[in-house]
Amino acid sequence: MSVVGMLLATFIPSGVAFSGFHVAAPALVAAGMPSLYAWYFVALVALASFVIAGRVLLVYEARALGVSIKERFCSARVSAQMWLAAGAVLIVAIALSFAAKPLVQPFMRLFGLHVPTYSPFFLNPSVVVSPATADSIAPGVVMKGNYGLLGLQAVTLLFNISAEELYFRAWMLPKLSRYGRASWVIGGLLSPCITRFRSCSFRGSSSQASAWPWPCD
Repeated sequence: MSVVGMLLATFIPSGVAFSGFHVAAPALVAAGMPSLYAWYFVALVALASFVIAGRVLLVYEARALGVSIKERFCSARVSAQMWLAAGAVLIVAIALSFAAKPLVQPFMRLFGLHVPTYSPFFLNPSVVVSPATADSIAPGVVMKGNYGLLGLQAVTLLFNISAEELYFRAWMLPKLSRYGRASWVIGGLLSPCITRFRSCSFRGSSSQASAWPWPCD
């Protein structure tokens, strides 16, 4: 994949998601939809588009290469050791995120970052969920016994994983193999660009904004 191709493959999905979360989501909230539902709705639509695009591209390339779809999906059996290693990394990452939580508010004050009103409570670091009531953290949403919301969250998570696997891993990552060992470095640098739509609007340099992954004003 050429440099131009990498940039297009990175910023097109980022642009789609940016439009959804910074244009469609606030419009839905302004129209009366609870922010929690608006966020999941926009996320589901954006992720579904990535899943469809990834599958279409993979099927097209499989036919062009004369290989099976399974082969083009680059699927492989994951060993128990690899699952354990991935689980250990996940646990460490979660522990580090909790350890860094006290630094969130000072960081936001330092760079003048603010969470927009249309963001759901789980994207607002100032919200303390444990002592709060459901009405205060998710206005307009009945939380207790809301199995429909639980199903919406599960479907969104499924589409999130599917988008990562089909578009970014199966379709995009093999195209970086031409760069050898640097492909992992390139992929790591492109990943923050792909999720650039979640970055804050900022006061100051772009480096300040790209250092913060939450959607802020």
